[in-house]
Parts: sequence; C-alpha cells; structure tokens
Amino acid sequence: MKFQVQVTHQAQKDLRRLPADRRYALLGNLKRLEEDPMPDGDVIKAIAADPTGTLRRLRVGEYRVFFEVEENVVFVLRCVQRQALEKAIRQLLGH
Repeated sequence: MKFQVQVTHQAQKDLRRLPADRRYALLGNLKRLEEDPMPDGDVIKAIAADPTGTLRRLRVGEYRVFFEVEENVVFVLRCVQRQALEKAIRQLLGH
C-alpha cells in the first residue's frame, strides 16, 4: 500500500530554517514514509507519551520528524533537532 505524505505548515517552516544539505536529507527520508510509516522499533518509533498512540517519529541523524498516520495519509507535523525533542513532544501533545 502506498501512502500519501502531506507536510503541515509548521513542518514546512521547520524545514525552511534548516541548512540546505540537512533539508534535502530530511526530504529524502520522507519518501520512506510513502512505503511504510509503521513503527519498526529502530528508525520509526511510536511516541509512548501519546495517549492516542498515533504520534510517531522518524529519526534522521540528529533530527526527528514527527508525524501521524490517518488511513493512507501521513501528516508530517514537525521537523526538529534532537535537542528540541522533549519541547516538541509537549507542544504536539498539548502539555
């Protein structure tokens, strides 16, 4: 099954702030989500603090891409450095 990837406005802003080489690396890895966005325990993981269980993260070097899957659509929510991980999770979960 092929998934459609949609990048939210906030994730687009996050990507624009990155150096070009990092941005292209992240965009290339988003292609992976078209094939299989489900947690594999290594590169893609579910966020344990999410009570709904829908929030996931993709690890790309020192960056993390947060996304949710609804039917056959992957919504990319944020792209942040690892150091901003906890703050981004709190914002996404509304804490």
